[in-house]
Amino acid sequence: METDWDDLLDDFGWAIADLQPREFLIIDYLTPDIDLWPYAQVAHESNGLYYCEVASTYSLPEEFWPIDELLLAASGWEPPWQSQANWSQIVDTSVEAVHRLVDALRRGRSCPDPARFIGTRGKWSPPPDGPEPEPSLPWGPFDLAA
Repeated sequence: METDWDDLLDDFGWAIADLQPREFLIIDYLTPDIDLWPYAQVAHESNGLYYCEVASTYSLPEEFWPIDELLLAASGWEPPWQSQANWSQIVDTSVEAVHRLVDALRRGRSCPDPARFIGTRGKWSPPPDGPEPEPSLPWGPFDLAA
């Protein structure tokens, strides 16, 4: 039902809008095997932009989970390259970020059930400590029936 997708977008939308600079949200798609969870992530950068990623075949090989690389490319995602293992893009707003991330998982990584999405929020350590994340706080699974 499309309403479930709208609810999911609303739930993750407020979660992303609430991110402060250097905070991130990881969106996982639950499967029986934790090693095969498709995921996407977004970080709110200190310049106000949102850096988005979706799992590539490097982290989740196509033989284990489908990927539509043509759809991702047509949707503005940059393919993985040398130092960047995932598909990525930078967007201006939290609204754009949530739509890009959910669509990339839903259609680009074949994640058809909105009830199986969960989110985990975290914060990057401030420089010069480096990019080691602090313990993250789970967000979800969201109750879409409410």
